[in-house]
Amino acid sequence: MEIKKYIVTDLKTAVAIEGFWQTLTLPITKHRALSYCRNPRADADDPV
Repeated sequence: MEIKKYIVTDLKTAVAIEGFWQTLTLPITKHRALSYCRNPRADADDPV
């Protein structure tokens, strides 16, 4: 098992890459990822 830590900036970059959603195991749902990326209260370096 591998645990990855994403910050808001990294997650925004990952979501923009189409291959991110094509993997067999997704670390997060698309709805949750977009919610974190669009959160106006989140700072760019906040862990998500």
